[in-house]
Amino acid sequence: MMNPFDVIPIVGSLCTIALCTRAGWAIIRRLESRAGAAPAPPAALADVDQRLTEIERSTETIAMEIERLAEAQRFIAQLLAERPAATARLDAGRSAARDAGRVITPH
Repeated sequence: MMNPFDVIPIVGSLCTIALCTRAGWAIIRRLESRAGAAPAPPAALADVDQRLTEIERSTETIAMEIERLAEAQRFIAQLLAERPAATARLDAGRSAARDAGRVITPH
């Protein structure tokens, strides 16, 4: 004799198969309806083309500004690399001024 609780997994499996089949058909119908959609009108494409042109121009401008910033950063790095020699000369001048009894303020 069959236990009534043995039927539950079978019924669950059948319901799952039916649900997946229904969902699959719905997805297929939706994809078919999208494939047959009318193309965008040329006026809308012209607007998109104009916007893309503006975006390209903005991107080029941003790239130029970033290049300017990079150049400024390289210049400052070069100045900072040359700074120890200048700092050494200033320190020598300060020590000579201290020996003379003068106080150099940091103003």
